[in-house]
Amino acid sequence: MAGLVELNPDIGGITFALWENKNMDMKTIIEQLREHFPHGHPDFIEKSLAEIVLHSQKNHDYASGGDPLGNFKRIANILSMYPKINLSDAAIVAMVYALKQIDAYLWLKSNGHEAKSEGSAARITDVSVYAKLIGILDEEGN
Repeated sequence: MAGLVELNPDIGGITFALWENKNMDMKTIIEQLREHFPHGHPDFIEKSLAEIVLHSQKNHDYASGGDPLGNFKRIANILSMYPKINLSDAAIVAMVYALKQIDAYLWLKSNGHEAKSEGSAARITDVSVYAKLIGILDEEGN
């Protein structure tokens, strides 16, 4: 059923075939979507498709070969080991950001796939930056 879009009847009950040709370029896809959804801001569809592309690339890095929400669940698992942690502490927030990068790095390494968004080196650099920021936040008493 490639190319078939079905929306919940509660939000419009729309069913239609968007494209039969799987080799359509993004411009043609945008034009076809505008035909089916003519109302709203003209840039909305293009921005939505850009988000779909970004989501797919990032999900590849964070969860390829596994649960598409696995990155969130793995970090939640780590945080569950610290039930008294104060998630409003800025240093803890920065640590969660660092954990996100560590998780992505480990997922890429464990699955042996190449990143589509940020590679391993960028992830490690981000962790290094977050580590310094966490130190600064702790020194400032935040």
